[in-house]
Amino acid sequence: NYTSGTGNLAGNYVRDIVINPINSDVWFLTGDSGLSRFDGLTWTIFNEQNSNFPNQCWAGKFDHQGNLFIATPGHFVKYDGSNVTSYTVYPSYFAPVDFDFDSADNLIYRNEYGSLVDYFNGIGYGYPFSIDYSLEFDASNRLIVSTPAGLVSINLSSDYFYLNQSTTNIHSNLIYDMYSVGGITYLATGAGFEIFDGQTWKLFSSLLFNFSGGSSSSLVPLLNGKLAIATNQSIVTFNPQNETYTDIDLSNTGYTPSAYSLLACNSTGILYIAANGVGLISYDGVNAIEYNLSNSSIPDVYFNDIFSDPFGNIWLSIPAKGITKFNGTNFTNYNSFNSGIAE
Repeated sequence: NYTSGTGNLAGNYVRDIVINPINSDVWFLTGDSGLSRFDGLTWTIFNEQNSNFPNQCWAGKFDHQGNLFIATPGHFVKYDGSNVTSYTVYPSYFAPVDFDFDSADNLIYRNEYGSLVDYFNGIGYGYPFSIDYSLEFDASNRLIVSTPAGLVSINLSSDYFYLNQSTTNIHSNLIYDMYSVGGITYLATGAGFEIFDGQTWKLFSSLLFNFSGGSSSSLVPLLNGKLAIATNQSIVTFNPQNETYTDIDLSNTGYTPSAYSLLACNSTGILYIAANGVGLISYDGVNAIEYNLSNSSIPDVYFNDIFSDPFGNIWLSIPAKGITKFNGTNFTNYNSFNSGIAE
């Protein structure tokens, strides 16, 4: 188990996991003990005790140049591979919580009060909504943010518009997950699985198209071009080409629809289901295998996050127990006693 009690992992409270797009190093950001870099062999801790990195790391992202940016209370920190640069947020108590880079590498962030700010251009955006959830730029360089009242699409230079039940035909304002490709956006919502092509909304639920499930919590693209979707009734594979769907047979596992599930697909095409209260389930398109406390060395069956690296490994963030890597055969558990993760 990679935790703060077994070695070099910086801390067991892991808030974010990001991967360097250039060299595939994996970075683990903790809420109180700095961050750890894992290059596949070696762990390295960065924190206030040994460098200019902060201990409180709330979120991280790489810009298009390969620089790592970290959101921390009152500041952004940039690491270019050699040097650490700190950028103060004004006012400092409006801490950045989430951020993204547009196509020109302008850093747009939301603070803990729900406001949007363009940091390097010194612009604050006074939109009449609270951005409580996520934000990211789409392929057309519009900023898409999820709010308690639904999605908002923003062109920072000119306009914004709501995408919610009051302004469009979207079927729920509760957006749990989304994925965009080729101008099509797929959403896991409180009403079910929804597709938006820029003009038309199409809902799949137990009331429409006999889809397996109402509320959907997570979705992930698969290597075969399909999507996997976690609903409140099952795990479903969906073919966007002909809009057909199939329930995955998990009858030989302990999976139950009540298990809140997180999804990831590794580089070999295997779907992984982190089913809270059950365990980790792998599905290769034919067979489902469950890994739980009684048949594996997985340290717990409750999960904060699931992440796939370019080498086919699955990483699991486990509350208060650090990080677990699964290579398809073995679990390696990292914490701050046995690895480079901060305390």
